[in-house]
Amino acid sequence: MLIEDPTVIAVGDRDRAAQKAKETRTLALKLDVGLLWFFGFGAGLSAWQYRRAKRTGRTERQDRGAYRARLVLSGLWIAPLIALIFAHHWLEGRALGESPWPVLLGVVLTLGILAGTGWYVQREGQEKTNERSRRILRWAVPLAIGVASIRLLAWLVARR
Repeated sequence: MLIEDPTVIAVGDRDRAAQKAKETRTLALKLDVGLLWFFGFGAGLSAWQYRRAKRTGRTERQDRGAYRARLVLSGLWIAPLIALIFAHHWLEGRALGESPWPVLLGVVLTLGILAGTGWYVQREGQEKTNERSRRILRWAVPLAIGVASIRLLAWLVARR
């Protein structure tokens, strides 16, 4: 490493270069598997819905069973990604000697928000689902954009 800039790898520092390459490969593999799962399961779910609609002649709007099945399958689609994200935070915190309670609290809050949103959207039946979903999106999207902007600003300021 160069003394002036410890993040720069000097020629001959093979151990650090090998470690950096290993970390990059590990991240790339995780990213590839996550993207494959996300898009592969989404494509499979879409194909299943298309075949079911073609076979029965009914879409999810007319068939409550199909609507509920899609919601369950969508939950199964996202659950492994959420589990992997929290597992990563758990292991990273454990390696740094941090308490696991913030990660556990994050899991509980995330599941509570997802369950509460699902209950709110469906509580007056399938007919009102689109209206209630739009109502949530009207405030959730600007809130998410605001939080992401603040995090980006904090990250940029912290890097200087």
